[in-house]
Amino acid sequence: MFKGVSSEIKVYALDTSLHRLHKDSKEASDFGMDNTNELIDNGFGLYSTANTKKSIGPIKTEYYRIGLIRAGGAEYSIGLETFHAVRNTIVLGFPGQVFSLQNPDDDFFAYYMLFSERFIGESLLLKSYKNQFPFLSYAGVQCFPLAFVSSQ
Repeated sequence: MFKGVSSEIKVYALDTSLHRLHKDSKEASDFGMDNTNELIDNGFGLYSTANTKKSIGPIKTEYYRIGLIRAGGAEYSIGLETFHAVRNTIVLGFPGQVFSLQNPDDDFFAYYMLFSERFIGESLLLKSYKNQFPFLSYAGVQCFPLAFVSSQ
């Protein structure tokens, strides 16, 4: 295994206890599902990084993750790559990947969706949803800045 990384990486499924894994639990947040263990149709959650622990992982996740960084920055390790994500960066994750978050800036803030493969397959009712939505596959880029075009 890699130096400094445990060979026993804990695996997390998307269930009703997951929302507490990453939170400090010191303060309440008023966003989305930050304060509830409810999952929509047992397979979808919408969260923020309000009160996030300073370090998460490495963990192996059994769900998809789409994050949008809105302030500050942080280091993400996704699989074998490390990214420094900053404002207006999208971060993607897939079932079975090893993931960690380290060194968030003091003003770091992001929104993220977590959803199971069963949820997305049943929601879209498509047999080939990975082909129609390539961002749901390992072949794509996992961290990229959004580019905005000014209308002026």
